[in-house]
Amino acid sequence: MKILIAVWIVALSSMNAYAVTTSLPDCSQTTVQNAISAASDGDVLVCPAGSWSWSNVDINNHNITLQGAGIGKTNISITAAGGFEAPATNTKAFRLTGFTLTSTANFGTEEGYGMLRVQGGKGWRIDHNRFNQYSDFISYDGGNAIYTIGDVAGLIDHNDFEQGGGSGCMHASIYVSSGSVPTNWSLPAGQISAFDHTIFIEDNYFFNPAACSAHNPHAVYGTGGIYVFRHNEIHGLNQDSHGFCATQGTREYEVSNNTWIGVPGNTLYSVLHPRGGTGVMYNNTWSGASATYGYWFEEYRTQASPPCGAVNYTIPGFGSISSSTSCPSTEGYPCAQQIGRGQNNTSDPLYVWNNTGTANLLNDGGSYIQSGRDYFLNQGPKPGYTPYPYPHPLIAAQSGAPAPPTAPTNLTIMFNP
Repeated sequence: MKILIAVWIVALSSMNAYAVTTSLPDCSQTTVQNAISAASDGDVLVCPAGSWSWSNVDINNHNITLQGAGIGKTNISITAAGGFEAPATNTKAFRLTGFTLTSTANFGTEEGYGMLRVQGGKGWRIDHNRFNQYSDFISYDGGNAIYTIGDVAGLIDHNDFEQGGGSGCMHASIYVSSGSVPTNWSLPAGQISAFDHTIFIEDNYFFNPAACSAHNPHAVYGTGGIYVFRHNEIHGLNQDSHGFCATQGTREYEVSNNTWIGVPGNTLYSVLHPRGGTGVMYNNTWSGASATYGYWFEEYRTQASPPCGAVNYTIPGFGSISSSTSCPSTEGYPCAQQIGRGQNNTSDPLYVWNNTGTANLLNDGGSYIQSGRDYFLNQGPKPGYTPYPYPHPLIAAQSGAPAPPTAPTNLTIMFNP
């Protein structure tokens, strides 16, 4: 881990020594795409203030910074899903900063739709932007802002995510997905919580004004990926780590030091909603308007007829399983990718401690989610757990400030394999 962070910082320094800053005459899609194609690694492309539309800006294999004049100054209407995208063929880092991005239609659903889409690349950063999310549904078909797919890794920080039109509620502000292949589920031992397989989400602001009782909107939503969600301020949205049900179960997650503030008239069903995988949830606070439950631990597939699509996946330790099957009639305990299962579905309990204002617990998994076996609630921190350095080292590396201390040598047991 120390070597990886050092390589990234040295690489950034080397690129900056030869970087060219180019002020673009406008920020139209054509101008931006042509500038990206002509740029060299390390270049900074600066957009002026004004308003433009993007439907398909690709930042494929160009490690550059695309920089707006600031929130409320450089305004981009996103007119198609993936209006800004790092495609699956991308292998490089990039940075997007200083924009207001507004979707003009509902770019939602579970199939990889969102205003921005990252399908390839590691070490990227999306920061200091505002996302106005249009949504005309109150369900999983609602609008998404940032959608990551597959084994990608990067930092999403200091952004503002808000409802931005439509009569519905956004589905997810940040959707972390493994895609159709569980790339983050069977990593070699010692890499399971590695820096280059994780989406870090920190110091962002989330606001949803409307009551969405039929389907809580999610500040962060995981299906198969690995994410760290920390030091964010959230109004009217929850945290969700999906289980194995029409999609992959979320692999691992840290949810820490976040502040939830209730919105009058908007009652969340649950603040923290772990439905699969493992990790840690600690030092979060909830205040203000009501929530029915602080924690909702759930396993859909213990039901006789799980409300899941009939999707087949090859699950380590189980083989091919349809997500529409009932766990008791197929696997028995443990269910594939359920709460408390880690790498290759081995036992790895979820630890939850020192959260305030989230007292009520709903365990909707029956005997399949048991205290002291699959999770530990208020029994202290996870043994051997060490958080990743905060603030994220990439922030200091890109701001010119001294780099923070390197990662601890025992980082690889952040989530025990």
